[in-house]
Amino acid sequence: MSLVNIRMKWLPTFLFLLMALPTRAFAQDAPAPGAAAPGAAEAEVEEEWKLERKEILKEIELEVKKQLDILVTKEKIVKEQLVKWRLEPPWAWPIQKSPKTIAQVEADLMKVLEAEAAKKFPIKQHQKRVAEEVEQKFKMSGVGDQVAFTVRGGRGTNTNIDGTVQAITAERIRIRQRWVHRDDIPEEYQAMFYEEVNAKMRKEYVEREQRIYDAKVENFKFEQRQDRLPGELLKAFYVPDRRQKNASLRNPNPEAWISREETVNLLYAVMRKAVGDKLRKEITEAKFKEAEYEYVTELKEWMPIDVAEDWRAAQAAKAAAAQPGEGGMEGGPPPEGMEGPPPM
Repeated sequence: MSLVNIRMKWLPTFLFLLMALPTRAFAQDAPAPGAAAPGAAEAEVEEEWKLERKEILKEIELEVKKQLDILVTKEKIVKEQLVKWRLEPPWAWPIQKSPKTIAQVEADLMKVLEAEAAKKFPIKQHQKRVAEEVEQKFKMSGVGDQVAFTVRGGRGTNTNIDGTVQAITAERIRIRQRWVHRDDIPEEYQAMFYEEVNAKMRKEYVEREQRIYDAKVENFKFEQRQDRLPGELLKAFYVPDRRQKNASLRNPNPEAWISREETVNLLYAVMRKAVGDKLRKEITEAKFKEAEYEYVTELKEWMPIDVAEDWRAAQAAKAAAAQPGEGGMEGGPPPEGMEGPPPM
């Protein structure tokens, strides 16, 4: 048969296929009047199980709260603290509220220590002693008095002066037959002869003794505060803040203490979360398995078992279709029944 005859034989068939294509494509793409669009039924089913899942999740949270309200209570926490902490006064329910702030506890203790320090170190007795010492140490000397002292810090010759005062001037002092220049005399000895130096030395001595006295008082109050403040905080229903590394029943740092009420609130929040997370995991698995759901790791969500299986099947089909040379991809054989006409 000639090439022309072959072409003429296939031409009617080829034209028929071309004419049929628009009609078939239209029939596949356009839904019939009143019919649901493609995928509408599937979307409706998906919406139904997602609504069902929301209800299950609500039930889970209600059950978690119900069990938490039994397992974790502030009263139980207080009873646990009563066993763990042997305190005085002991833990009790209802929880004891602190009658004073930590600052007030410390302030009240310092008032007590001020009174104790005043009694232990009486100021009048101190002042009397100092006044007596000043009179002894800085007694003035005049003409005719016997004196003895060292000049020039003991350096050089003839540094020891010992004898009766013969004269006193603004610049020099005569001891026996010897004149001594004022600048060679140490200040503490000048105080025996010159009133302005004597007054200065008395003042400095009183101030120095007062600083020593004040330091003794402050040291006493500090040591007593360090020793007694923790006990006062315990009496006011405060406890060491165990969130801090240095928390201790002997720690005198006010910042390392919190009220018993705050302690219970913190423990309550921590335990509610820890126990709640454990309950939620257990109840979630039980509820969803009862409803015939499974957890799809890839999606990180619970789904009905049949929906999960359909999803996996769809994923497998997509993966297979993506493989070269398979099912109508480039390079593969044409689908059955769709062989083209022979070469023209």
